[in-house]
Amino acid sequence: MALDPETEFRSELQVFASEVEEAMQSFYAEQAIHNVARDSRSVYDALNRNAAFWKITSRALQANALIVIGRIFDKDSRTHGIRRLLNLAANHPEIFSKAALEKRKRPQAGQWTDELMRTAYVPTKRDFSRFQGHADTQRAIYNGQYKVLRDKFFARKERRDMTGAFSSADIRPLERLLIFLSRLQDALWHLFWKGIKPVFRRARYSGRSILKVPEGSRRSGPTQEWITTETEKFLNYVSTCYDADPERLSKGFSEQLRNSSRAK
Repeated sequence: MALDPETEFRSELQVFASEVEEAMQSFYAEQAIHNVARDSRSVYDALNRNAAFWKITSRALQANALIVIGRIFDKDSRTHGIRRLLNLAANHPEIFSKAALEKRKRPQAGQWTDELMRTAYVPTKRDFSRFQGHADTQRAIYNGQYKVLRDKFFARKERRDMTGAFSSADIRPLERLLIFLSRLQDALWHLFWKGIKPVFRRARYSGRSILKVPEGSRRSGPTQEWITTETEKFLNYVSTCYDADPERLSKGFSEQLRNSSRAK
């Protein structure tokens, strides 16, 4: 049974949000591992004690980030990607009418719905053209610089060491690409659910720059900031444990693994 356009858009927006979140978590966590180790000798030494594990962790995060971004920019309109999402929005502007917004919000907002309707923004064709233009620009960057990594090393499963894949490429456009996807999702969500005029809010995108911001001044909302902070905390914890008693820590891990095996 075919979904009505509004229900389909809501579903596609939710899928898009999940995909963007997954890609950003994978990418910024992988970058944080390298950036924290680069700036902290104790973390660097701790990671080198179990280098094989951290190499495969890095490869897994790289692979997942690129594969998810590839799904987002897939040109097949049948897939859950940015093309399908924006086509739904552009082809069914009635989704964003004040009448549709009121129907969505009345059960939740109650008496505040009337005030919301007075200030609600109804998008124009120009808005959707702007969305599509930005998306096309970012897709061109992905196709020109990063798609080859996904196709060559992941989709076709060539046996190559990809540990330095991101380090050998200019990741700044990829950081900006991910932030664009996050801001687009945020703008569409606020437009759909609150009738707020779409604005691409400024955001920190450099993983290294985020680490230079004092932890207490980082924001907990943006994915790139909280996943960077969480990764840094974990790496510092591992480093501290090794510094305290590396031999005991190694034995503790071994004992945990043996107990886990027995439990199975």
